[in-house]
Amino acid sequence: MVKNRFRSALLLLIAAAPLLARNPAAAAFDMNHLVTVRGIVTRVEWTNPHAYIYLNVQEANGAVHEWGMEIRDIAALKRYGWTRNTVRPGDAIACTGGPARSGVRLIWGTMVQLPGGAKRPL
Repeated sequence: MVKNRFRSALLLLIAAAPLLARNPAAAAFDMNHLVTVRGIVTRVEWTNPHAYIYLNVQEANGAVHEWGMEIRDIAALKRYGWTRNTVRPGDAIACTGGPARSGVRLIWGTMVQLPGGAKRPL
C-alpha cells in the first residue's frame, strides 16, 4: 500500500513538472522587489510564448537605455482586453514588474500605465 502511494505521488510530481517549469518569472525575475520604468515605446513584439514591449527610458543622469518588458502570451493578453494596438511605438508608458535577476534591463511585467493614465494588468 505504501509502495502504491509513493508511486502515485511520484507520478503526480512528474506530471506537474512541465506546469511548474512554464513560469519563468519565479526563476529569472525578482518578483519580490517590483520596479517601475517610464519611457517611450520603441517596439512591441506580439509573439508567443510571450510578448515583449521595449521602451527607451531616460535615467536620472540623462542617459537613455532600452528596457524590455516580457509579458504574457497573446491568448492571456486578449483575455485581459489587450490588442495589438493597445501599446504602440511612440507611446509614453510606465511599466511595473519584477527585474531580471541577471541584471539586464528586462522586467517581467505585472502592470502597464497607458498614455491616458489607465492601468492595465498583465
